[in-house]
Amino acid sequence: GLYVHQDENCCYTVGMSLVNFPELVLFNQSLETASEIFVDILQCVKQDKIVSIKDYIDNNPFSRVSGFLALAYETKRSILWSARLFHDTWDFDARLLQIDGGS
Repeated sequence: GLYVHQDENCCYTVGMSLVNFPELVLFNQSLETASEIFVDILQCVKQDKIVSIKDYIDNNPFSRVSGFLALAYETKRSILWSARLFHDTWDFDARLLQIDGGS
């Protein structure tokens, strides 16, 4: 299953790799908002509607997700501790989602 971890100013997924997808990160969003977005993306992946975050953005015009960036290694190491424990390494893919009207 999908686990959403919340820290002071960010939420991120743990376990998206189980569906061959990068871990996802959102800054400055509530746990509820982040969870809704993450679960929606997970459902699209599981239903084979998307194979990338770009697919999700292109195929979901009403989504608040407007873009994404690869997460820098240093940033990943500073915030994604629960994901690191899950993967047992820092060598995993993670993407920072950009939200309309915010980060």
